[in-house]
Amino acid sequence: MQCKNYDVHFSCPHHEFNIPDYLHQYQYALIVSHAIPIDQARPMTLDDTFYFHKKHLDRVLVHHESDMPGSMAILPGPCQNCQPACETSHFTVCPNPDLLRYSYESLGFDVSTILKVYFDKELTFSNDQVQFVYGYLLQSPLSQQQLADLKGQLNGEQTNDQ
Repeated sequence: MQCKNYDVHFSCPHHEFNIPDYLHQYQYALIVSHAIPIDQARPMTLDDTFYFHKKHLDRVLVHHESDMPGSMAILPGPCQNCQPACETSHFTVCPNPDLLRYSYESLGFDVSTILKVYFDKELTFSNDQVQFVYGYLLQSPLSQQQLADLKGQLNGEQTNDQ
């Protein structure tokens, strides 16, 4: 089954680069997963809820790259850092490559297996919560202080968005 975003967003396959070569720039991956409960009082679809929270999460992830030299944020879902959204139907190349970020899925990671093996969770789509998987590709490991700072920021975003 092919994703509906295949060849629609510049962050989604097919890529004009060799994925293994791209990944070899990084020695580590920081993978974060959490679920955000869906506010039943808000009449939003599952997709709308996902993108509502994703917008805030993406900003936090990209912002923290500067605190981690040699890192690249990995976003949940397709890159939407340009507004209006740039798509392959409108441009032949990404107009803002410095803003372009990938998801684990778009780089060939099996997120369902990652959730099962490392978080003991099943990848499910439900009407009561939205599951996010995101993080960073890193050239060097993070210090305990960097991890604590990042965790605080991400926890703050999760609380503020609900």
